[in-house]
Amino acid sequence: MAKHALLKSGAEVAYWDADTVRAALAEAGRTLRAWRCRGCWPAEYRSTAPEPVRLWWEAYGQEPPELRLPVPSPAAIGRFDRVLGWIAGAADVATRRVLWEIVHGVSLRRAARAQGCSHEAVRRRRARAVAELTASLNRL
Repeated sequence: MAKHALLKSGAEVAYWDADTVRAALAEAGRTLRAWRCRGCWPAEYRSTAPEPVRLWWEAYGQEPPELRLPVPSPAAIGRFDRVLGWIAGAADVATRRVLWEIVHGVSLRRAARAQGCSHEAVRRRRARAVAELTASLNRL
């Protein structure tokens, strides 16, 4: 693989640093949240007719509309695939889990509660995982 890569802004990266890697991981997380994946199962039967109103509080306009994120562009999905390859190429399972936490936007304190440690330990683990990923990207 080439060292040069394009970011969302269109800038070309010749040398990866920790901030650029974190930005790429955050963008992958935004793409994943906006992507409307239905899974591997076939679609259910649908109708364009509205659902019948069964109760008075189900009437039109009583509930806020469901807002969706815009569908990611093919370039954003390509960048997501590239980041997914980075995570899959991580040295050990613990590093992959930490990188997935970053992609999914899990807060430090929530990750600390799940792992049973302090948020400072989680911050150090994330910094180490990003440093390892940055070093491996610059070796390519």
